[in-house]
Amino acid sequence: MMANKKHMNVAGATNEEFNNEAMPTISISGEQDNYGIITSCNLQASSIFGYNKTEVINRRVNVLMSQVFSKFHDAFLENYLNSGESAIIGKNKQRMVFGKNKSNYILPIYLSIRAVQSIIQGTQFICIIRQEKNFKNVAYMLTTPDGTIDAMSSSCINL
Repeated sequence: MMANKKHMNVAGATNEEFNNEAMPTISISGEQDNYGIITSCNLQASSIFGYNKTEVINRRVNVLMSQVFSKFHDAFLENYLNSGESAIIGKNKQRMVFGKNKSNYILPIYLSIRAVQSIIQGTQFICIIRQEKNFKNVAYMLTTPDGTIDAMSSSCINL
């Protein structure tokens, strides 16, 4: 089974099946030595962010977030791994957040995240992404508490 790189998890799905998922899907490591590392990403997910799959696999998931969120993300993951408590992971609900594409523009996306235990890979976070079409013509800007612009959507350029 190791030769063909299919890793069976407790839920019965393989990384290859996640890669072929019709919904944009990213798998993130929850292992202590490399938590927050993207282990798998399907074409639908990578295209939302403007990357090809090989550009995001084995990179920290923070690359897909603005600095306002990315600097806290490791602490969120660590807290979940230590306590098992989260406002979003495994709650069967979607949460709107701002992702960051390869051009460094933010985009609103909905995330649904669940933790999956794998026999070989340990804890993995499976993130299903939904992009709302109605948000494409809306301008977004994220600022720090002191009013400094951290990130903006590409539609801000037209304004």
